[in-house]
Amino acid sequence: MNKYLIVIFVIFYTSCNKENKDENITKQVFKDVFFRLVDTTSADFRRIIGPSPEDFSSEDRKKQFYKKVDSLKEIKLPPLKVIINNSTYKLNLNGFKYRVKNYLNEKDIDEILSFKDSTIINELNLNLNNFSNEKYNFVYKKDLDSSIRQSRLGKFSFSKLHFNKAKTVCVFSYGLYYSSLNGTNFLCILKKEKNTWQIHKILEVGIS
Repeated sequence: MNKYLIVIFVIFYTSCNKENKDENITKQVFKDVFFRLVDTTSADFRRIIGPSPEDFSSEDRKKQFYKKVDSLKEIKLPPLKVIINNSTYKLNLNGFKYRVKNYLNEKDIDEILSFKDSTIINELNLNLNNFSNEKYNFVYKKDLDSSIRQSRLGKFSFSKLHFNKAKTVCVFSYGLYYSSLNGTNFLCILKKEKNTWQIHKILEVGIS
């Protein structure tokens, strides 16, 4: 009986250890590249509406108009709210080899395609406060009410991560959507350099 308990404990411990390891790898990858990915691909469509042109029949009217225009420079917009889908999705490997053949060697491609130890993290467990700053305010989709979820704010979704055996190359896809007919899918290739993940290439793979 004790032998069975030991076996069960070992299996449970191994499983928990693997989950923690996978989660740590995921966190490290996103810690290194998350902000740069968002900053590279997102767009701020907010606009400050300026004053309408007036009658320029006099120098005084011209000065008043340009004064109003200059005052717009003092307006500081709040950080752009960016929505992050907390659930990850399965990486689509159809056509993967063709897309990355110019950026990865054959060995790394084959290892990524046959990667069985795929990150089991089904949800991003990142502290988004660590990435928010004066430019962006990151929030999880699950933490918003339905009206904001359906707004035209930028929404990011990420796939699970795939690695080569040495864990020096990482590949995943992500999407940025503003509406059902306004979005782009990307394939991201990362390489680990000096113990830090660096963006090697971002490929645009789909537009809606």
